[in-house]
Amino acid sequence: MTDDVKTIPITIADIIAIDGIDEYRGKGRVKPPESGYYHQAPDLAVEIVSLSERVGIARQKLRDYFAYGTKQVWLIYGGDKEIVVHQAGQNLNIYTVNDILPGGDLLPGFELSLAELFAE
Repeated sequence: MTDDVKTIPITIADIIAIDGIDEYRGKGRVKPPESGYYHQAPDLAVEIVSLSERVGIARQKLRDYFAYGTKQVWLIYGGDKEIVVHQAGQNLNIYTVNDILPGGDLLPGFELSLAELFAE
């Protein structure tokens, strides 16, 4: 991992870009698509939960991700300045603005400062 990897929050259309994330592509598991579409679940899914999104919709998305083989889902709650990390078959972890979110087994060496992410 290089020292120049930084988080860059972008406010347009709820997109978060993370410089250098290409270093973490599925370790050979992801094959380039022939048709322009990937036909497999991502190892990691990141959802930005809007203030108007109902809890039932977020739960259904989680069930869908895990049913199709996703290993981890990050739900980002911008209003609360927290990220809830769900892992298949495990308890969830809640990270708040004072925490550093580790990449764990999926993104070894990766760390995300929530203070930087949610800075105003």
